[in-house]
Amino acid sequence: MATVANELFSSQKMGKLHEYFLRTAATGKPIEYEILVDGLKAVPRTKKPEHFDNYKLLVDDQATCMQIIFYKGSSNHNDRCNYYFKEVPVENALNVNDLDEKHLLKVTQESESAQADLTNEINRLKKLANEKDIEITELGQELKEIQAKQSPPHSLIGKDQFAILYLQKLSERFSLEQFIKIISILDVFAIKTSLVDDVEDLLKGESVQLVH
Repeated sequence: MATVANELFSSQKMGKLHEYFLRTAATGKPIEYEILVDGLKAVPRTKKPEHFDNYKLLVDDQATCMQIIFYKGSSNHNDRCNYYFKEVPVENALNVNDLDEKHLLKVTQESESAQADLTNEINRLKKLANEKDIEITELGQELKEIQAKQSPPHSLIGKDQFAILYLQKLSERFSLEQFIKIISILDVFAIKTSLVDDVEDLLKGESVQLVH
């Protein structure tokens, strides 16, 4: 966006501008400029400072405004300054500070809009996170319920729980027929517990013979 300044015309100002164009051209970095008087091109776009005073050819008692366009490099981006011969119209009485304030207001509004968008996004993410927390909690509860159903009854403790787990493992090592026979033998031991020691001694003896 071009910066536009509005000032009263004076020959002294034009003299200083002309000198400025001459100095920048002397350094090898001339400024491209263009001058219009009441909308008519007095000096077409050029880098030559010696053409500056040609604006006087279109200035007479009826002239109201001279505009100098300062181009930025070889691009069409530019800054402009309007020099009024009589007075600066109130509606055009804007200077660089006025434009800075407008630009600052625009930037502030854009910043506030971006902040509002960011706040909305944060709230959305918080809501999503809360929903995920609830979902995780519900899944955890379901998992506990499934584990409770798969676990042995809570009333089974110590010896009884060990026996159940052992029989589950034992059943994996025998066929169904063999496992039924084992259960039958255990029933006999349950009726006559004194046989447990006798069978243990017998088995130990056989183990010793197998070793020899």
